[in-house]
Amino acid sequence: MLGVINCNNLAQLKAAWDAVVLTNRQDVPRAYFEQDRNGTWANLINHLANHPRIQWFHYSDGSDGIALRLYDQNFKDNNQNDFKEKGASDEEWVVLRGKELGGTDGNCKIQMRQACGEDNIWSWSDRPNAGNNGQTRLEYFQAKNVAPPEPDMLVVRIDNIAQLKIAWDAVVAANHQQVPNAHFIQDQNGLFQQLVAHLAQHPRIQWYSYTDGNNGIALRLYDQEFMNQFPGDFVANDLNGEGWVVLQGVGLGAPGEPCKQGMRAAFGANNANLWTWGNRPNPGDQNQTRIQYFQAKNVPPPSPPMSSERELAALVKQFRQVILYGPPGTGKTRLAKRAALELLQPGQPQMKDGQVEAALTALRINEQRFNLVVFHPSYEYEHFIGGISPQINAAGGLTYSTEPGVFLKLCLKAQIIDKPVLLIIDEINRGNLPKLLGELIYSLEYRGENNAVELPFNYRDLNGVERDSIFVPKNLYIIATMNSSDRSIGHIDAAVRRRFPQKLVGPDREAVISNWSAEGAAEGDGPCGILLAGLMLDINSALEKGELGKEIGVGHSYFLCDRTNGEVNIREQVRRKWEYQVLPLLNEYRNVTSLESETVRRYSDRLQQILGNNG
Repeated sequence: MLGVINCNNLAQLKAAWDAVVLTNRQDVPRAYFEQDRNGTWANLINHLANHPRIQWFHYSDGSDGIALRLYDQNFKDNNQNDFKEKGASDEEWVVLRGKELGGTDGNCKIQMRQACGEDNIWSWSDRPNAGNNGQTRLEYFQAKNVAPPEPDMLVVRIDNIAQLKIAWDAVVAANHQQVPNAHFIQDQNGLFQQLVAHLAQHPRIQWYSYTDGNNGIALRLYDQEFMNQFPGDFVANDLNGEGWVVLQGVGLGAPGEPCKQGMRAAFGANNANLWTWGNRPNPGDQNQTRIQYFQAKNVPPPSPPMSSERELAALVKQFRQVILYGPPGTGKTRLAKRAALELLQPGQPQMKDGQVEAALTALRINEQRFNLVVFHPSYEYEHFIGGISPQINAAGGLTYSTEPGVFLKLCLKAQIIDKPVLLIIDEINRGNLPKLLGELIYSLEYRGENNAVELPFNYRDLNGVERDSIFVPKNLYIIATMNSSDRSIGHIDAAVRRRFPQKLVGPDREAVISNWSAEGAAEGDGPCGILLAGLMLDINSALEKGELGKEIGVGHSYFLCDRTNGEVNIREQVRRKWEYQVLPLLNEYRNVTSLESETVRRYSDRLQQILGNNG
């Protein structure tokens, strides 16, 4: 039997054949490959690594043996004494010969042919373009072994190349067994850090091209200024001198294999940042060279998007009251506090969580412009709006008086100052809202003194004047939070829902990645964060397929580490969160989704593999 093989990774094929032989060892106890015994196999692999144009081989399957032949004069000339010509008019050079492998129809041989790939093997008589019968096999294969077409060039928009590199490192680490020799050239000579430093000073640069060849990748940057700065480091490389390789990986496997697939996926969901050169936006100018196109693209970018807290503060300022909803662990309360501070004291520099808490405490105690309440089944109208309140007098006796509640006090403060006042209501859906809000159902929508509503009790305002009505001023804001996985969400009064615009706060991949790669991160922490973020997204993707959609999920806070906690190492922190918080949550979700216990177990195994055995 004679077959022609298109083999992009001969080392991988050999590994597959070794596995087949091992599996069939009882039937082929003396099977072996000749080149493994004399060490010349490594010469072939090195040659192919330097000549990626070679893809076509000739596979013959005789009784008890096989021969894999390569048609390449250059290789033959350099290895005269190793890979000998044999038969077929002196035009075949055996590069891998197996012996004692069993008959052509035996399991071993059948599986070896299968390992070549169903679509990669065809008989000589059925070869493509078989019309030239006068063409010798050597001539045919020499013609096949020309330089392959340039791999499809993908155009990439990258806003954070350092983050992309961390993601790629994580992908390589996850596929280490399949790509044990993978590495990035720029890491070995330190150039990558020069690139990162340059891009930090030139945020206008966002556009690159990504080429995916056999066993490697090249990321190219089109920016003349950068190349002028590093003329001896990042050199022009092919593409008519237009492409400068700024990050090159080798030993990464073929484009269709998991490592490369994961690297392309790291550019963004659905590869929204990737498109081929031929399908680039506005391809009408066919005379425009790639460097001209990318130089035009690398203009100063638009203003950066608002941070999440500033975006929420703007939303609250427009609607005056907003509900943040989402699954547990997504940081709804944290976001509410940060947005509250941005609205109460705009323009503050970025603060740590402890600083935000301290600033809000000062606003609550010193200025009475902020407060936070947590709704629960025992929380009453008298606590929130006001009413009769028992008091202990100086003699130790019990007396009763009418007192304003938390919200009424903030209303009174907002009525006499020209500054924003804000209330956070945590777990708003755990209270009896129609009872708690009472007259606010009207006052939250129709604000101002002309829209005052009568209260069922009298009270004294901040000046000691007795009053019996309430109005909500326009400078009083409310941010409420709600756990959407709590099925009591369905009990919220429709009138309340209509008056509170709702913003979904979902799991944040970037929060996990930045947390694990933040200042103080040890080697390996960054890739660990990438893999944890991927696990989180996979879990939530599975949960979202149910009828409850994004209302349930697992938030990013369960995957964050706290480096200030010196008592428990960061990986053990996440292990404990998983065991005591995430697993009970997933088991609860199994009651309302199609999530299976075996799937949960696989998630647990994956987490342990990511975290490893050390911290």
